[in-house]
Amino acid sequence: MIFARDERMRWNQQSTKAAVIMQMRFDGRFGFPGGHINNGEKTIVGLNRELKEELGLDISEFGFKETDYAVTYLHKVKKFVLHFFVKEVTLENLKTIESNCIHAQEFGVEALGCLRPPLYSLKDSFRGLPAFLCNQFAGNAKEELLFGLQHSYIIEEEIIEKNVMISNNILSKLA
Repeated sequence: MIFARDERMRWNQQSTKAAVIMQMRFDGRFGFPGGHINNGEKTIVGLNRELKEELGLDISEFGFKETDYAVTYLHKVKKFVLHFFVKEVTLENLKTIESNCIHAQEFGVEALGCLRPPLYSLKDSFRGLPAFLCNQFAGNAKEELLFGLQHSYIIEEEIIEKNVMISNNILSKLA
């Protein structure tokens, strides 16, 4: 997860505190850049390779380091180990990364572009983050987003839980 913190960012009179980059994937799901590590490849090298391929990330300037590690998920059914990394950049750097993603090697193939999830809720308690959480996510991307928001002190745990509850109620009505 790449994010930029900026208290001046506002939407509809609400401070959003930060912007996060996610991507629309080839399968119509939202996710974070990433992929399989090649045999003999170190995790951080594979992560940076995937970021370069999917986001067109300038690794020399914005590459991830071991210190950006946040959490590991075990997927017992698919026998995957998923490592999640979080990196903070400036808002100007985030804008540069967003604008460069259309030049990525995998743009239009594996990744269909970058997006910023809404990190706010409107007064109707639906539009914004709760509605976004009703979308389809790749793998653990939804859990990773929520973890990253809390881990990075962007949104407090109670507010995250409220947004998840609202989105779950909406999804149960649609089922």
